[in-house]
Amino acid sequence: MDRIWTNLNGLTQSAIVVITLIAIVFHVQWTRRNTALGPTFLTTLGIFFRFTGIAWGLLNFDASDVRYSIPRLLEGIRTSFWASVAGIFWALTIKARLAIWGDAKLAVTANNQQGATLNDVAEYLARLNSALAGKEDSTLLGQIKLLRSDSNYRLDRLNATFESYSENIAAANSRALVQALQTVVRDFNAQVNDQFGAQAEAILKAYPHGTDAEAVRAARHLRNDTSFAWNMWTWAREQSKEGKGKVFSYYYNNHGPQAEGSGHGSDVPFAFQTVAQNR
Repeated sequence: MDRIWTNLNGLTQSAIVVITLIAIVFHVQWTRRNTALGPTFLTTLGIFFRFTGIAWGLLNFDASDVRYSIPRLLEGIRTSFWASVAGIFWALTIKARLAIWGDAKLAVTANNQQGATLNDVAEYLARLNSALAGKEDSTLLGQIKLLRSDSNYRLDRLNATFESYSENIAAANSRALVQALQTVVRDFNAQVNDQFGAQAEAILKAYPHGTDAEAVRAARHLRNDTSFAWNMWTWAREQSKEGKGKVFSYYYNNHGPQAEGSGHGSDVPFAFQTVAQNR
């Protein structure tokens, strides 16, 4: 080894020293990054020095003076090959250590947690599944069910509140309607006397109103006759006298869904025969 070392020139010795020092650093700082990077880096560094030696030998090569140039070229080639040998040798030491003793362990720090195995992954997946779809109320599925139950409960309460409000409104409207009807009954005689004067007595006899219900019915019929029936009958009668064509009139008495009487305009579909289209 001493003979080989002493026969190397300064450039070759320097290249081998540099490669050796870098390899020692890789071995001392034994990390996964260095075990992956070291062999490639050392081999590449040896190739770099090899081409440096060849370039050095060709730098002053003189084709006209081969006797002087050949020794310098051979010296450069020797540098290049021994540098490559050193780089490959130290790369192999890292590979050998990796094969025999295994890769470097991961350091556990605040920013670098220890690597997980497949069992760890399976365990965490099982925990995640339990947290998502477990049977306890604390799981995500349990919370969704509780939320849905709470929402249904709130909706039921809201629906009950609306129903109670509707019942109260209906009761209030009924009371108001009863009060209004009572007012109509109370004032029926006075209204008839004010409207018809001397004919009020005959009107009151024609429309019985002894009870509250009769008074309400009498007021409705009297209003219907004075606002619609008498006007239509008079119009038909005068048209029959003065007109040239026939006049037809009808008395519509279909109560429909109403408790008493027919709604205004409810006869139009029957008169024009469009009842089926309106259903």
